[in-house]
Amino acid sequence: MRINVYLTTFYCLLFFYAPLTTAQICNPSSTEVLDANEVSTTLLNGGDSWWNLSDGQYIVPKPAAGEDPVTAIFAGAIWIGGFDDAGNLKLAAQTYRQNGNDYWPGPILNTNSGPGDCILWNRHHKVYGSEIDALRNDFADNGVIDYVIPTNILGWPGRGNSHFYTLFGFDLPDQDLAPFFDQQNDGIYNPEQGDYPILGLEGCAGANQYADQMIWHVINDIADVHQSGGDQLGLEIQVMSYSFNTPGLEYTTFYTYDLINKQGGNLNDMYFGQFVDPDLGCWIDDFVGSDPSRSMAIAYNGEAIDSDCQDFAGGIVNGYGNQVPLLGFDILKGAKDQLGNSLPMSSFITYDNSGGPTSHANSAAERYRLMTGLWRDGSPVEYGGNGFQQGTYATSFMYSGDPTDTNGWSECSVGNNPNDRRFIMASGPFNMPMANQQEITVGVVFVPDVAHPCPSFMMLQKADDFVQAQFDDCFGGLLSSNHELPVQVSVLDRVQLVPNPSFQNGVVRIINLPENSIVEICTIEGRPLQRIKSEGQSEGGAVVWDLTTESGRVASGLYFVRVISGDAERVLKLSVF
Repeated sequence: MRINVYLTTFYCLLFFYAPLTTAQICNPSSTEVLDANEVSTTLLNGGDSWWNLSDGQYIVPKPAAGEDPVTAIFAGAIWIGGFDDAGNLKLAAQTYRQNGNDYWPGPILNTNSGPGDCILWNRHHKVYGSEIDALRNDFADNGVIDYVIPTNILGWPGRGNSHFYTLFGFDLPDQDLAPFFDQQNDGIYNPEQGDYPILGLEGCAGANQYADQMIWHVINDIADVHQSGGDQLGLEIQVMSYSFNTPGLEYTTFYTYDLINKQGGNLNDMYFGQFVDPDLGCWIDDFVGSDPSRSMAIAYNGEAIDSDCQDFAGGIVNGYGNQVPLLGFDILKGAKDQLGNSLPMSSFITYDNSGGPTSHANSAAERYRLMTGLWRDGSPVEYGGNGFQQGTYATSFMYSGDPTDTNGWSECSVGNNPNDRRFIMASGPFNMPMANQQEITVGVVFVPDVAHPCPSFMMLQKADDFVQAQFDDCFGGLLSSNHELPVQVSVLDRVQLVPNPSFQNGVVRIINLPENSIVEICTIEGRPLQRIKSEGQSEGGAVVWDLTTESGRVASGLYFVRVISGDAERVLKLSVF
């Protein structure tokens, strides 16, 4: 609601004065609603989501009959940037589309993805888990599909789908597109032979890998000049948005991005960024923070009551009242580095609209700096205050403390005034040689009705741990697409690192350990640093690591803490400043 008038004026000026370009001939205009659980949100196909180009559309929880909807996010979009072998910056970074787009509909075919392809692919493809259940059950009884197959399944853009031309008027290209379970293992999507849509997550096999609702679309960054000022990357991006209506996941939505380097040559020092403009109800009373150990950015309220307020046009923005939530954005799986390790969140930075060095980016180079955790002028974030020139030490994560910790670094502890907030969370660096493919998944986790102001993040962290465990298990603990029962909580789920983040000159306690467990600590590159046994301790014991190795104290950064108990294990992330 905050940029309603501005956008209207902009598009009017564009219509009367701007020359026609490819992007205007094919504006990414498709919308679809993801609403299988307690979240109802609008999806776009221009690299952005969660809004309708004027109002926030991430409604959670769904309102009861007669109640007004409240939105938790105003807008969000993906940022991707890196360098070619000659050192030229390539970047696509969508925000509010004030000046156009950085992404357009369609796969990259041959040497271009022009307006014709863009118009044909200006669409989303939605399917429901209940439709897949019905097809699987029908096929299972006698190996034959006897019922009328739903259009959502018939029109799924799986490779070789013979029904696609009849439904949409054009043939699919001969390439992998939307994922599907291949009953005949022939590489061709044929629902009459029992094939059906799946999530297709990397490393996840099995016939039951589908959600209660899945929405797929494909975009690219080569159809026109980027509004961000960045040069084209040559990426095709296949996007799967999905949600489950099951206890523990009923307030969560998932977004998997498959990045394919079709035309970029070798792309180096790449970062994937998630831009978010969170509005927890009223947009002028928010705070943000981060949990580096969980690769999570957090939005919360700066006041005890989230009252209704007004947008710039005088309209009413509904608040959450006295039931104020917490909202987390988790990079559940980052791109892989050269060793094949999935990268965690590498930085979190929030910026303002002051026009100064802590303000929003105005160029491709400045956007790339924000993704690397630097201010737009290239200076580092420094611990404390507003993160700018504090005279302390450099850090990649702003406001990384729990708001209840007066000694930590949070918007509460430094006494900020709540207001409108935007941020970039990023993961990198990674390289993408020509034809390389990377899979990245972001989850949005919501916890209703947490005591404010300065709330503890504990409830959100617990919810996020459950979401991460489900994702890491390929949602294997869910009994069906209806997901009536959650995964049982393991004794290892209670293990915690305290404090986390930790300071270099302190110690970290690994608490709530099972009896006779083993703790292994290593760098994010996998180099072992320490191995500690909890022999002789009872259930709920603890061990202490003084953040040293044989070579002395460890450097600041991220570390993996692996806890092993019998045949079970859990890996936690520790941030050291």
